[in-house]
Amino acid sequence: MKNNRLSRTYWRDTFIIGTGYAKRLLGSGIGKRVICLHDTEDASTFREKMLWLKEHYDLVSLDDLLSRPLQTRTLVAVTFDDGYVSWHEVAAPILHDLNIPATFFVCSGFVGLEGEQAKQFIKTRLRRQQQLLPLTKTQVFDLAQCALFEIGGHTVHHVDLGQIRDETLLKCEIAEDQRQLEDWTGQPVRWFAYPFGMQQHISEQAISRLKQLQFSGACTYIPQFVKAQTDRFLVGRAGLDLQASPTLWRAWLSGGYDRLYSLKNKIFTCVSF
Repeated sequence: MKNNRLSRTYWRDTFIIGTGYAKRLLGSGIGKRVICLHDTEDASTFREKMLWLKEHYDLVSLDDLLSRPLQTRTLVAVTFDDGYVSWHEVAAPILHDLNIPATFFVCSGFVGLEGEQAKQFIKTRLRRQQQLLPLTKTQVFDLAQCALFEIGGHTVHHVDLGQIRDETLLKCEIAEDQRQLEDWTGQPVRWFAYPFGMQQHISEQAISRLKQLQFSGACTYIPQFVKAQTDRFLVGRAGLDLQASPTLWRAWLSGGYDRLYSLKNKIFTCVSF
């Protein structure tokens, strides 16, 4: 089973690298991209990747990504999902040192949890197996005080918004998360990221609620370029692995996985219905 998984990963990455290279040769690998990271426990690797990004791309905030005209290099906005203590202890100092803007999407219900409660949230809500620690309220406040950083909403409990039909529950998960984060930071929460973030995890109800709450936009987990016609509430992101090679990162940022994702999503939709 493990060998089969490794083989699939190898062929997938080979396809992504080849497709990304072809796109660059054809001149279609330049554009606007958003990347998504999660925990940043490995400080050395995180710094290396941020240095590499800064050398090869123009790093901007989400607002600047949507408003700034594209020039000769790809524009990249850096985002993080969930709410890990490593953001405060590892990522923030490095980002500040390198003058890199970032948006941190926080599940308010994860903040400040300890012991078994934190383990259960990570396992059942975030669906991760690692032993990770959540941010504290003070650390969320600290992150928000840096002019380079912005705190965004990510629901209270990291719920699948594509499955929620109850308007009261939908409102609680989005509005209460926004309210709590604004209370802790003293700043408006303007951006949102859909938990899980694939097409099936997003609904018109959720988008409507975000607009009612005056969010500026929302990010998916769908890898794609951000274009002039992109819906501000469906901004695509590439979920990158810090341990992956710079070659693979470059391929993802050139659009090497976009087509493969689209094909996989069509297959999923056909099977589901």
